[in-house]
Amino acid sequence: MTNDRVVIAKPIELELIRIPAGEFWMGSDKAHDKSAGDEESPRHRVELGEFYIARAPITNRQFDVFARFIQKKFDVPNGKGDHPAVNVSWRHAVWFCNWLSERSGKNFCLPSEAQWEKAARGDDGRIYVWGDEWDGRRANTMDGGARMTTRVGMYSPQGDSVFGVADMLGNVWEWTGSVWGKDSTQAKFKYPYEANDGRENLNLGDEYLRVIRGGAFNYDKTFARCAMRYRDAPYNWYWNLGFRVVMK
Repeated sequence: MTNDRVVIAKPIELELIRIPAGEFWMGSDKAHDKSAGDEESPRHRVELGEFYIARAPITNRQFDVFARFIQKKFDVPNGKGDHPAVNVSWRHAVWFCNWLSERSGKNFCLPSEAQWEKAARGDDGRIYVWGDEWDGRRANTMDGGARMTTRVGMYSPQGDSVFGVADMLGNVWEWTGSVWGKDSTQAKFKYPYEANDGRENLNLGDEYLRVIRGGAFNYDKTFARCAMRYRDAPYNWYWNLGFRVVMK
């Protein structure tokens, strides 16, 4: 499938892929996926407008440009310039988006979890980016992966989504802009997904956890599913947690 791609050159070089407007299947249930959790149910149709999403997570090399600009110490691991930037909190990811918007003249933000999920699975409700059957050769997870971050695009094209988006499953968890809630054991914002019910509010306090998506190199295939919802506090950062951006 051929899709429009956009490349911006400044302040960082960044490739983005167009996700067309339209409906897609969001969420899951036990009838469709035996690993589905309650927070993924019900499986339902959601309509989104067109958007552009970064082909890969933001890399160490890209994040270093931002870090130097804001005079934040950020050491690029030796030989890992093209690996996903990790140890980045949600707050710093939002700050990165604001900086990128100002410097590029475009409008960047973190993806909503609906945008992230559509970019990962297309419109047919598949469990993994490539279909309904697991294939550990297509993603960097604990199921036969590298047990550490890998360069972005290493599992392309066999691990790309139908739109050509890379590293959606495995490698690192990815921040979204969406709110989970205050209770880590139960999502406040349930399905069906409603974009205007407060779940996309960027201005809530640090007591509100944010949704993360995609699994990571040290998580198994249960977490590397397109519909899998997880969460973390916006001030936390970990060695397996990164982000990608959306251009509206």
